Amino acid sequence: MDKENTIQQPIELKIFKQEDRKLVASILFDNGYTVRQGKRQRKENSKSVDYLIVVTDDTGVTSGK
Repeated sequence: MDKENTIQQPIELKIFKQEDRKLVASILFDNGYTVRQGKRQRKENSKSVDYLIVVTDDTGVTSGK
């Protein structure tokens, strides 16, 4: 396994619509990725949040296998 093909950090996808997040998460899960949802404040001391999908690959290999 090449070092350049391993994921160094989880990948965060910012997707605005909930139905789109569910669809993308489902597709990634079906293809063997570990997927979780998260949220993060847009700016410090802000009430606005961004919803994220955080993706990791248990095998340590990116989609360019």
